[in-house]
Amino acid sequence: MQVLLTIFGAALVTAGAGFAGAAIQGRREHNRWVRQERLAAYLKFLFTANDMWDLVNEREKGSAETKRLQAEPIEARNAIATAPPGEERDRLLERIAHLQADLDRNIAKIDMRLERWHAIDAKRTKMLVPLDFLGPTDVAQAARRVAFAINNDPDAISWRLVKTQAAMRRALGIKAGHR
Repeated sequence: MQVLLTIFGAALVTAGAGFAGAAIQGRREHNRWVRQERLAAYLKFLFTANDMWDLVNEREKGSAETKRLQAEPIEARNAIATAPPGEERDRLLERIAHLQADLDRNIAKIDMRLERWHAIDAKRTKMLVPLDFLGPTDVAQAARRVAFAINNDPDAISWRLVKTQAAMRRALGIKAGHR
C-alpha cells in the first residue's frame, strides 16, 4: 500500500511540475510575443514620427523661403516704379520673372508637403491604436504627445520624441547605453 502511495505521490508531483513548467513556458512565450509586437508597433510609430518631424522642419524652412520670395518681387516692383526706362528697368523685370518662377517652384513644394501631411495625418491615428493596446500607458501617452505636436516647432517635436523613445526603451527592457 505504501508503495502505491509513493508511486501515485511521485506521479502527482511529476504532473504538477509538468503543469507548472508548461505555465511558465506559456508565460515566457506570451511575454516574448508582447515584446516583439511592441517593438514592431514602436518602430512603425518612430518611422512615421520621423517623417512628421522632417515635414515640420521643411515647413519651417519653406515658410522663411516663401516670405523672402513674396517680399523680393514687391521690392523690385517698387524699384521699377521709380526706375527710368532702360537697362536697370529691364534687369528688374527679369529679376521679377525669375522670382516668380522661384515662387511657383516653392508653391509646388508646398503642395507636395501638403500631400505628405495628408498621408501622415491618415497614418497618425492608425499608428497610435496598437500602442494603446500593447502599452504600457506611459508609452501610449508620450506617443500621443508626439503625434499631435505637428503644429509645434521641430525642437518641441524632437524633445517629445526623445521622451517617447526613452519610455519605449524602458518598456522593452533596453538599457539606455545600448544602441
